[in-house]
Amino acid sequence: FNLLEDARQIEDLVEKITYSKAFSFKLITDTDDALTSRIMGIAISFLKDNGYYFSFNNSNMLAIKNLFENEKLTIIGFDLKFAIKALLGHHIQIKGKLFDVQIAHYLLHPDMRNSLDIISDNYLGTVLKQENIILGKGKTKMLFSELKESLITDYACERSLAIFNLSKILEKEMMES
Repeated sequence: FNLLEDARQIEDLVEKITYSKAFSFKLITDTDDALTSRIMGIAISFLKDNGYYFSFNNSNMLAIKNLFENEKLTIIGFDLKFAIKALLGHHIQIKGKLFDVQIAHYLLHPDMRNSLDIISDNYLGTVLKQENIILGKGKTKMLFSELKESLITDYACERSLAIFNLSKILEKEMMES
């Protein structure tokens, strides 16, 4: 997985994604409240084996806005309602075609739990790193904003990649049923 630290790298990534036509993403936020949380960074995957993480800041805001507002792209996420609200708080409107892995899984398996960890384990055989392993628990729990980006990169990219790979499987399963 790759940590991108300058705006040019992010612009190059956006250009590659534009050619691939689809990408998945995972927002890293300080809290679980979409309307008040601070977006710390974004992990993005657009191939079955890649992941890129970069911080969410003013220097790369235009590239991020161009990516999410590109109507020609398919934007893949998990719990897109949260992401849409969080991004709207920064004047970024998702305009591409949407695919929500959580909703797809629910439609296919309404009786099963729909957490990314469980779906990833069941379909991909991948056990995702738990958030509490990185942030801790209870009184010692930290915020993502208190961690180094290098620690967040693997966690975030692993989730983005799982979302990307799950979308292909679930989309196929939906077409077959």
